[in-house]
Amino acid sequence: MKSTRCLYIGNPDSRKSNGRRPKRLAILLLAVLILLGMGVDAVLAQVADLQVTKTVNDSTPDESQLITYTINVRNDGPDDATGVTILDLLPAGISFDSIDTIQPTGATYDPITGIWDIGTIPEGTNYDLKLDVSPDVGTAGSTIANTASVSSLN
Repeated sequence: MKSTRCLYIGNPDSRKSNGRRPKRLAILLLAVLILLGMGVDAVLAQVADLQVTKTVNDSTPDESQLITYTINVRNDGPDDATGVTILDLLPAGISFDSIDTIQPTGATYDPITGIWDIGTIPEGTNYDLKLDVSPDVGTAGSTIANTASVSSLN
């Protein structure tokens, strides 16, 4: 009877132990186990560390003044991030005008759901997503908070 062992590598808290990436360590370990003739089923999990920041070009706009929200998404790795979506639902008091800039080309934004569908972000890459919006009439003197966060990641 052949025994099967499962090996899971990819804990984000230990992704750079001793300066080595766990994926490389896992491959080396698997090679050794295979050379020793041990039956091993391996699951190498992708690990991507995404950082999301959101800024505005004018934090004290007038009512109906066009302003630009910029979301910067950075993948600190160690792997590519796939299936990335960002939730950026505009709050009450802010009206969508247009998409200013989308990097990467091919990413999309749905102003109804607030979802940016980015797809893949390679390790070490930054993307900027920009929306032109305006504060609604009647919001003068109000503080309107607006955040963005990772919605999904494969």
